[in-house]
Order: sequence, then structure tokens, then C-alpha cells
Amino acid sequence: MNAQGSGCVKGLLWFLGIWAGASTALFGLFQLRYEPEGARNAALAAGAFVTLFSGFFTRGFTQARTAMNSDRDVDSQSGIRTVTGLIVPTGHAKLLSPASGTDCAAYAYETFTHEEEGGRRTWFRGFAMVPSEIRGPSGTVRLLGMPFSDEFKELGDVEELTFTNQSRAFEKLKSYLETAAITRHELSLDAFKKAFHGMLDVLTDTDGTMRKDSAAPGSDPTLRNQTITERLVPVGAEVTVTGLYAAERGGLVNDPDWTSSRRLQLFLGNRKATASTLWKRAVGDFITGLILVSIVVGIAIAVLESERRREVNLKSRVPRTSGPKTSMFVSEGTGADTA
Repeated sequence: MNAQGSGCVKGLLWFLGIWAGASTALFGLFQLRYEPEGARNAALAAGAFVTLFSGFFTRGFTQARTAMNSDRDVDSQSGIRTVTGLIVPTGHAKLLSPASGTDCAAYAYETFTHEEEGGRRTWFRGFAMVPSEIRGPSGTVRLLGMPFSDEFKELGDVEELTFTNQSRAFEKLKSYLETAAITRHELSLDAFKKAFHGMLDVLTDTDGTMRKDSAAPGSDPTLRNQTITERLVPVGAEVTVTGLYAAERGGLVNDPDWTSSRRLQLFLGNRKATASTLWKRAVGDFITGLILVSIVVGIAIAVLESERRREVNLKSRVPRTSGPKTSMFVSEGTGADTA
């Protein structure tokens, strides 16, 4: 089985294991006050949500561990290597960001509109990088994969630039999209599978050269009423990168097992600034996880309590009797007649 298939199996087993553990713990809690059948059903439902939200704790733990080891070149337990230095494309590679036109080693962009019901809808998105190396005090290390944030967002740990009016950035991006090989995403299971496998291909890339552009159904290439965001890594910027070190290639790569936490992450700045950012995110993730889990458990208890009270009210309406029922029959024309 290849790394991608192994990752799918591992992810499924991880979900089922956490779900079983969370459901068992919640059932033990709920059955102290409520009927076993209702407690079991509530525990299974709440356990599924708790399992989904457990990702916040896993991510928080990973970020905290990375922050604690940020002053080391290699974490012996996880195999994650941390490199700090100036990032420079190798050879004659050159890359310009599509909106701001900045000379960079990597970029990612999105265009979106704000929806009336809240949130935003993405229309165009893409990313690219060229083979680069990080030159630091301890030597030169190659960057051989696209860095991702913990939310699987390309260059998601880099500050975003936002363009909200018809500036030169819009004209630059429109010209870029006219010549880009854009993948059109359709709302279908097949399209979802292609997108998933495309993400796995990016995660397992090991040469540091890639470019992908995609568009949602009905996207308007004129970018009318759209907002542009762009994340980029300027040439010569000081960066701190964490990831799996491949000695045979002499560079940092993404772990081919997509369920692994050993993904490439890139931060602008030195190790001290990176550690501070990671600690803040770790605390935020732990707090978010606790809040979400508390809400789920609270809703489950509220539903169980409501059902318990309903059953109590139904029982209280049933007529109570203290003894056997007796009937009295009175027949007309019986008894003594008085003249």
C-alpha cells in the first residue's frame, strides 16, 4: 500500500478509535442520570462531534511541541527539522506574484465575494513555487515542497495582502488568468475526488516546482465585485521553516502520509518570532477545542434532560388508583313501594 492509501486507512482508524473512546466516556457520564438507551444514542452522536473537534487539541499539541523545540535544529522524537535563514530561488528560477507583481519564491492567491447570508465565496484560487534554498548560519537547506498551514492552506502562515478596489492588482491578475491553465471545479463526487488527489499530489511533491490554478463554477474572469488576497514569500526574506528532512535530497519535504503532522510550515521571521506565533496558536486551539466540546456535551445533556422531563410529565398524568374498582348498578322499580 502506498503512502496515500496508508494515510486514508490511518485516518479512518484514527477517527473510529477517537469516536469509540469519546462515546464510551460520554456514555459513562450520561448513564449516571439518564436511561441507558437514551444515554447511548446521545453519547454516539456527541462522540462523533467531539472526534471532529479533537483536531483542535491535536493541532494545539503539535504547535506547542514545535514551539518548544524551535530552538533546536532537529526534534529527535518527531524527526522535524527547523531551519532559519534567507530564502533564495536556486539557479535562474524566477517567479512573480500574479496580483502585486512581487519577485518571490512562492505565492498563493484567492478571489472571493462576500455573501449576503454571511461568509464568503471563493471564485479563483491558485499557488506556485520555484525550487528554493534557505541560507542560514548552519548551512544551506533546500525547500522541496509547498508549505501549508495547519488548515491545509497554502502559505497559510504568511500574512495576506488584500486588494479591494479596481487597482493595478486587478489588471495584473486578469492578465494572469487569461493565460493560466485553469482547472474548473464542478460540484460532483468525481470533481471532489480529483481535488482530493490533487491535494495529495501537492503534499507529495519533492522537487519544489509547482503551479496550480482553479476556478469555481460560474466564476467571472473580469473579477467584478471581487476581492483579491495574496500570500507570498519575497526573495531574500528571513524565514523559519519546519518540516521533514530528506537527507537523500538535501532538503525539507512534506511527509507523504497526509495524516501526519510533519507538514512543511513556513513563517516569515526568526525562530523567536515563530515560537511566539506557535504558542499563541496552540493556546487558541486548546481554548477553541474546549469551548466546542463543552457546547456539544451541553446540547446532549439538554436533549436528555428534556426527554427525561417529558417522560416524567407523561407518567404524572396517568390516573392513580388505590384499590379495586367497584360498580354500582341501580335498577328502576326495585326497592319498597309506599302506598
